[in-house]
Amino acid sequence: MLNKALIVARREYGFNVRRPGFLFAAFGMPIFLVFMIFIVTLVIASTEEDLERLGTIGYVDHSDVLSEAVAVPATFATFEDETSARTALDESTIGAYFVVPEDYLNSGDVTLYGNSGLPDALHDAISDFLVANLSAKADGELPVERIITPVHTTYFLINSGRTLNEEIFILVFLPFIFAIVFMIATQVSSGYLMGGVVEEKSTRIMEILIT
Repeated sequence: MLNKALIVARREYGFNVRRPGFLFAAFGMPIFLVFMIFIVTLVIASTEEDLERLGTIGYVDHSDVLSEAVAVPATFATFEDETSARTALDESTIGAYFVVPEDYLNSGDVTLYGNSGLPDALHDAISDFLVANLSAKADGELPVERIITPVHTTYFLINSGRTLNEEIFILVFLPFIFAIVFMIATQVSSGYLMGGVVEEKSTRIMEILIT
């Protein structure tokens, strides 16, 4: 029984592997998907690097790390408190603002407030700004971790009320990748199973007609 199954499997494999549809599904679809992912990644990357569309970025410092700020980017503006920063954001005077808490040196936490579509480059700009000021004030009490990992960003999207962290952006794409792979595998498998059934029926009909 096993030998017969192997013979059938070998025959089906040898027959299907030469079919144009199989070759397209095995090689064409992955290449097409990789190409589409590449294009989408380029579009997203160009958007994520565009800080100019946000305009001015406000910041509120409760840790005194930025009390005498150095290397301040031209688009950054300081605010005395969160209320004034939030008012400026609501009035569209600024595109976003971040808050450095009192325990920043120990926690590294920074909360970024804005509407949807905050570019990833903003995180890098905030990180570089904080590193420059930490380096200027470096002393024996400065935790080494703050230089290695200067920022743990929490994103608060005002228009939707959602709070996101850095890891959530990676997890968002996993269900889409799984769904695409599952869909392709299901369609290819069902197509070949149906083709096998149709071929078997055609063979049986021919046998009946011949006999």
